[in-house]
Parts: sequence; C-alpha cells; structure tokens
Amino acid sequence: ERQAKKLSLLLEVARKLTAELELDRLLRAVVDMTFQVMEVDRVTILLRHETTGELVPTISKSRLGDTQVQPVPRSIVDKVVEERVAVVSHNAPADARFKGRSIVTQSVRSAMCSPLLDARDQILGLLYVDNLSAPGSFSDEDLQFLVAFSGLAALGIKNSRFAEQSRRDALVRSNFERYFAPNVAADIAQQDGAIRLGG
Repeated sequence: ERQAKKLSLLLEVARKLTAELELDRLLRAVVDMTFQVMEVDRVTILLRHETTGELVPTISKSRLGDTQVQPVPRSIVDKVVEERVAVVSHNAPADARFKGRSIVTQSVRSAMCSPLLDARDQILGLLYVDNLSAPGSFSDEDLQFLVAFSGLAALGIKNSRFAEQSRRDALVRSNFERYFAPNVAADIAQQDGAIRLGG
C-alpha cells in the first residue's frame, strides 16, 4: 500500500514538475512534495551556480515551517558529487564516510542526499533530506524513492532553465530586430559575452 502510494505520488510529481517552468515555484513544489511522502525534518536543494560551478543552497524548509536556507554537511555533499550516486546514512555522526564536524553541529541523525543529474550525467544540484531526532529513519525504499524523485526534479530544473534561456533569447532578438536586420539580430542574440564594437 505504501509503495502504491509512492508510485501514485511519483506520477503526480512527474505531471506537476514537467508543467512548471518557473524555477522558484518548481523548487518550492519539490520541497513540499518531499514532506508529503517522506518522514523528514528538513529538506534543502542545492543548485550549481552557472558561472562559478559552486553548489549553493537555494531553498530549504523544515517540518516546523522554517524557510531559512540551511547549509548541508560538506562531507555528504563531497561524497555525492565525487561518486555521482545517492547516499543514505542511518547514523550520520557515527558514519565513517563522513568526517566533517558540520554533521554534529547541525544535529543530523539520519540523512539522505541525491544528485540532480542532467541527461549527460552533469550535476545540476543536490536534493538533501535529514532527520534530527532518530537514527535509522530512512530505509532503502526511501532512498530509491529519493533517487526517482531527484530524476524528475532534475528534468524539471533543466526544462525551466531551457524555457528561461528561450525567453531571454526571444527578448534580446526582438529588441535588436528593431535596429538591425533579422539575421544580424539573431547573431547578436547568440553571443554569450559582450558584443565588440567594430565595422
């Protein structure tokens, strides 16, 4: 019954996330849906900064409703990025894989973290959840669900960024078409950097 509920929710998540093209609303939906199906105390999504490549905590929420962005233990982030696989820790402070002090200072007991991967296995970000009260809170089934959920979230993020880029290109092109021939405006719109003046 529990698996059927999770499968049903995944189908609902897929429908909602593929329809949402505004990134902030998409991320809020991912966080809210995580709380609906999993027993977690906190959820944080980190996204890779497009220019620096650094993973930045972008949105967080606690079960009590706190939305202040929370840092994620660095040792967990490094492990997921390095291996490009989801990890679960049933007792994070005693887990030999994670040596950082941030697990203790943030009072993490159980934690899971999954990469948000694009079609070329490049990391777009991470989906992190934890439980502050009890060790052994997450099962292998929970980890499998988180991996599936992360795949849908990554697809939604990719679609959102593509839609935003398309909107930006269309706006730039329409602005330049007021002054230049359409083929010149298209060339200008495709430039990533600053346009050099010249003859």
